[in-house]
Amino acid sequence: IVKNEEKNIKAAIESFTPFADEIIVNDTGSSDNTINILKSLPVQIIQTEWEDDFSQARNASLAQASCSWIIWMDADDRVPEDQVENFLKLKTAPLDRCFGFQIVNTQGGLPIGTRFMQTRMFPNHPDIRFERKIHEQMIFSAARLGLHSKYTDTLIWHTGYEDPIHKKLKAQRNLDLLLDGDTADDPIIPMQIGDSLAILERFEEAAEVIHLCAPTDPY
Repeated sequence: IVKNEEKNIKAAIESFTPFADEIIVNDTGSSDNTINILKSLPVQIIQTEWEDDFSQARNASLAQASCSWIIWMDADDRVPEDQVENFLKLKTAPLDRCFGFQIVNTQGGLPIGTRFMQTRMFPNHPDIRFERKIHEQMIFSAARLGLHSKYTDTLIWHTGYEDPIHKKLKAQRNLDLLLDGDTADDPIIPMQIGDSLAILERFEEAAEVIHLCAPTDPY
């Protein structure tokens, strides 16, 4: 899913094409040159209205997918050339599992130490869909089907936090969506709120939120 990603989208698509059989891009209202760039690339373009719901936007693109496997990516993701072979091999795996990859944050165009594991690849099944308006996940629906994530050493570079100003803008957007949703039964949400507050340098508020979501008795 993209919106105003003229600076990123070409490099992202070019890093996916060596292993992708189809690439579906859902533009949610770009006003820059994103659409014109996409028209020059080997992708299927759909356009939907942005409704402050990342899951809704992602699920709109899933509905268009025709291949057996789906890998979800963002415009600020990059697949290094030396990782392409890993993705090609995973496409031959049995369709009874999901795959997680190491998402590596970059700085100056190079990977740095911070990384996390995230499930990105899953079978194309109508009952596997994203949930949550922000920090969306498909692992819940996959789990209901009995699928488990197999974590790999395969890397995806994430370039989206290189610009500190853009990083804060994204944190504010995320915070607004987190506070707008019904989060009473989801213990992960307070941690995500705390993370956004910390990026915005609202440290006292972040500490208070994270303290409230921490267990009072680990035993």
